[in-house]
Amino acid sequence: MKILHLIYLLFISLNLSAQDELLGEWFLHTITANGNPPITTSPYNYNLNFTINSTNNNIYDIDGGMQCNGYWASTTFPSPTILEVAFEGVTLAFCEPSEEGLYLELLTDSYNTGSMLHSYNITGTSDDAILTLTNSNNNVLVYGRQTLSNPTFTKSTTIKITQNPVQNELKISAENDDFKDLSYSIHSMEGKIIIEKEVLNQNKINVSYLETGVYFLVITDKNSQQQVLKFIKE
Repeated sequence: MKILHLIYLLFISLNLSAQDELLGEWFLHTITANGNPPITTSPYNYNLNFTINSTNNNIYDIDGGMQCNGYWASTTFPSPTILEVAFEGVTLAFCEPSEEGLYLELLTDSYNTGSMLHSYNITGTSDDAILTLTNSNNNVLVYGRQTLSNPTFTKSTTIKITQNPVQNELKISAENDDFKDLSYSIHSMEGKIIIEKEVLNQNKINVSYLETGVYFLVITDKNSQQQVLKFIKE
């Protein structure tokens, strides 16, 4: 019995370790869909960022950016090598032509059930890590910790929410306290724009007027790179 118990503990430990490797930011490298050759979204750096849900450690939140829009989703783990991505919302900027619709469909089945099962595999380590998601239709999304080579791309300033849930003020932090050339918008869970394109020049935003609920803060830099952050208004 002790041996079986140790094997079980080892299995759980390996499972949690694999999930932990997902945390952080990944940049989309290629999309392989419907039997067609792989395509890339370069020079637009589609990305997704996994964070642990603030109220449930078994759920990973996803926020990400595409060519014109930000999106958000949540992730659960039905088994050690399978994750399920559930679509939660997307900003509604007009963006044609682009691969945004195809990407969200493969990642979340956003046009139908709103969730998609993927087998996932991580190879390599640190900045050389590669994440491969293969969905239930055998379409493949490949991500890396680094962007594909693109001389025009400048990595955006990382913004974090320092306290969540929030009451009257949404407090945020930026690398080196650099808020230069940043704007923000706030969206409801339904994708409705509450605030559109306000200049972000300090580390707090007044949200006292918002009703209780879940919202998304979309930060945009001068290169149109976006970061999406979920917050709860009490």
